[in-house]
Amino acid sequence: MRAVANSRTIAERTIDNHLVGNVIDHCSVNVGTIEGGGKINQVPDLASCKVDVRLPYGCRREDVMAAVDRIIDESGVTGVEASYEWLAEGNYTDDACLLVTSLKDNIESVWGEECLPAYQWASSDAAHYRALGCPTIQFGPANNAGIHGYNEDVDIEDVVHAAEIYMLTLCDMLGIE
Repeated sequence: MRAVANSRTIAERTIDNHLVGNVIDHCSVNVGTIEGGGKINQVPDLASCKVDVRLPYGCRREDVMAAVDRIIDESGVTGVEASYEWLAEGNYTDDACLLVTSLKDNIESVWGEECLPAYQWASSDAAHYRALGCPTIQFGPANNAGIHGYNEDVDIEDVVHAAEIYMLTLCDMLGIE
């Protein structure tokens, strides 16, 4: 898929980490919390952790669950079990649909440079809309340095251009010249 290659290119251009391109077609894992014991000077009888696993498009949750269960079994450690709460699979909107092609054309027209349709490697609410059959994309102004952090900001010019692109794309979707 063209968008997978574009996604890798964009990730590698915008994030200063030589391995970041792997997030496009590999699972990403974060051990978010580890809990156990009642006091700092006591070996706990029980411990737990919560692990967030993000699945790229094409990776099935059943395969990941089976791999985790297999690793636990092969470890030989008793009393270890896994439970699974949120089981979202990677999803996408086809880059040939009108929403994507119109947005791409309008970005190129407004900004005067090539737009590469790509997959968002982070999680979003887009999956909920796609599950209802609604083509969904993520597009908007951002400064990657500091994104989702304290004092996040965007450039005014980017906000104005994004508004233009939204309106042009909406007109295309509605057949308005």
